[in-house]
Amino acid sequence: MAASRAKAEKGSRVVLVGAGGEPLGRWPMVWWPRECHLTNRTPERAEALADALGQHPFPGAPVTTGAVTGLLDLTRDDASVNCASAGMEDAPASPFAEELLHPWLVVMDIVYSPLTTQLLAAAERRGCATADGARILQFQACRQFEVCTSAVPPGPEMDQVLSRGIGSD
Repeated sequence: MAASRAKAEKGSRVVLVGAGGEPLGRWPMVWWPRECHLTNRTPERAEALADALGQHPFPGAPVTTGAVTGLLDLTRDDASVNCASAGMEDAPASPFAEELLHPWLVVMDIVYSPLTTQLLAAAERRGCATADGARILQFQACRQFEVCTSAVPPGPEMDQVLSRGIGSD
């Protein structure tokens, strides 16, 4: 996650894939994009999420919407976050074609079963920085620990608990 955060920081353009409830919980804990493009299999759900965000948590960052099948070019983008079910063990597909990935793209996938999804494997083949669902979950847990306790989270212990919890030992 550290490499991803270094590349995808304030001032970046990000593509968010999936318009369920997950994006609302993930974004504020990751970074503040300059621009956000919400996509979903059904563009109406992406539009509904954009409407629900209203003045979303990123003031001044325009939000655009569209169908995930409409993603034909990611060269303007700095990061992509898969918040859809695509990639889970029961839906192992990648949300978009490997050819769309470019080496400067940071690719994150909230799926943690399997840890290496088709999307992340393709991103690694294309030279992208990646973050799997377990690292995203751990980052959120560490940040929540810090906010709730005002203490530095015990990183190695949290990593061990997460590994045991999701079976990635």
